[in-house]
Amino acid sequence: MDIDYGGGSYTVSAMAHCLEKLGYEVHLISLIGLEKEELSKVHGYFLGSNVFSHFLIDARSRPRIPYFVALKLVERLSNLVERIKPDLVIYQDDIPRSIHRVVKSLKIPTMLYIHFSYLVRSRMLKYGFNMVEWKIPEAVVNFTVIPRLLNEPSEADVLLANSTATKKASELAGNVSGIKVLNPPIITLGPKHPMYDKANLILHAARQDRTFLEGALANFIQICISKHRDYTILVNNNKSKKLALLATKNSNVFTVNHLSADLWNKVLAKARYYLHFKWFEGFGIATAEATMHGAIPIVFKSPFNGSWTDIARTCGDACSFSTEDEALEKIEEFESDGNKRRNVRNILSSRMMELNIDHFCHDIKKAINLV
Repeated sequence: MDIDYGGGSYTVSAMAHCLEKLGYEVHLISLIGLEKEELSKVHGYFLGSNVFSHFLIDARSRPRIPYFVALKLVERLSNLVERIKPDLVIYQDDIPRSIHRVVKSLKIPTMLYIHFSYLVRSRMLKYGFNMVEWKIPEAVVNFTVIPRLLNEPSEADVLLANSTATKKASELAGNVSGIKVLNPPIITLGPKHPMYDKANLILHAARQDRTFLEGALANFIQICISKHRDYTILVNNNKSKKLALLATKNSNVFTVNHLSADLWNKVLAKARYYLHFKWFEGFGIATAEATMHGAIPIVFKSPFNGSWTDIARTCGDACSFSTEDEALEKIEEFESDGNKRRNVRNILSSRMMELNIDHFCHDIKKAINLV
């Protein structure tokens, strides 16, 4: 429903860029959104004269709308579909029932690109409440109304998912099959920095939500700096008071709320290892970016973690862990074995080369041909 600043919006912008290159007139319709010029500026993909943004609320106002209210408000966008009469509708994450009613009446073919849908999360009762940032009372209300306001994924003619983790969870909870994986692209394939050019920098930048393993990362940092004083650990996008306190007590630990694009690229160029202490991630753009720049990912092993299923698992068990002790052991193994380090980085480099925009555009075209 939102096309603004997040990872899902990054992928939508890439998709719009591809569709325009393929000759389509692209209409980005959302409840909360940004003008195409701002989307290009935020996400880096050029959106030309054949891309149009339609939204009810400007994302720059930072609105906070309860999800069940947002689902009701989406109904106001249905008149846009009737007016535009598109040749194809590509839903993002979920299929709003109010919109799909109009789409079906107009006999418009559809695709669904699943980042990690709320309908799927609502059915994963053991995990679902931790997969959202809502407080428990709001989550109960949202999960109650979601089945009445969203259609089943199977309603779409073609189903795509951003990772193997998303695909498997969606097929299980959504009772569908045949979902094809289409990983998001990485905007620039930067240089693969040689390991000797990498500082002793360990980076963590994953979003810190309820699936963030805060205690495990804190323990890892304490163990790591007690054994290896020559390493620097940087935690970006930090919300944790526990980690911030660790940084005040240790001169080689840093926590920051946000890095500018320029600083982020400089950090990526120097990071030797990229940590991912989360058990749930649709894909993990930051993991892919760090890996593309030559950092070795050390990722928590979970079937719900796209950074593991689609990136770190490429090098077998060498880049994954289940405990903080094991995470440090993986780094120590790489440090003691130069051949292993080189082999794994070559494997990861080949994998990252697949995540380019041309490959993404080609696969979008193939998916459209299936409709």
